Amino acid sequence: MSYISAEDILPKELIETIQQYVSGKNIYIPCKEKKVWGSQTKTKQYYKERNHEICENHKTGV
Repeated sequence: MSYISAEDILPKELIETIQQYVSGKNIYIPCKEKKVWGSQTKTKQYYKERNHEICENHKTGV
């Protein structure tokens, strides 16, 4: 994750308002639209297939 200086993108008034709550710390501003876990990689599909295989092996006594 890369960081952007608030001074480069936010108006001075907004920075001053934020500083009333926190000053000199990193804060995380979440995205408006969250993506479903595993939607950008094949990780979710990998674990789904792996877990299915484990369940099938367990059912057959492996």
